[in-house]
Amino acid sequence: MIWRELACRAEMAEPSFERPLRKAYGWICNHGTSVGRLALALPYLWCITFFAWRGWAAHEPAITTWDVLYHTGGRMLQFISGHAYVEEQTLKAICAAPPALHFLCTIAAVLSPFFLFLMALALRLKFRMSI
Repeated sequence: MIWRELACRAEMAEPSFERPLRKAYGWICNHGTSVGRLALALPYLWCITFFAWRGWAAHEPAITTWDVLYHTGGRMLQFISGHAYVEEQTLKAICAAPPALHFLCTIAAVLSPFFLFLMALALRLKFRMSI
């Protein structure tokens, strides 16, 4: 019932900032009922980021696959992040990466907590107990 109400509100919203926001919410997680879309979106986002960085790091001798894995995973899950354990030459090589790769990591860093939040909302709706 809630899903249908939210879908109707998205269609009936006045042409303003609210309408595209409601439509995006419906597209991303089916108005809070789809956990699967978000559960698939996070690994896809990570894979795109990982393979883009890995393609660039193939030409950099200072960066290994583990460094790329740590860097991209740390951007998406902030509790993994921490450059205290990364060697200085690796950190300098990461900083010298093209701006497009840094932009891609920034997009992943912004979207992943948002997707996790929407996933938590969908799980809350699925497991809500009615009294």
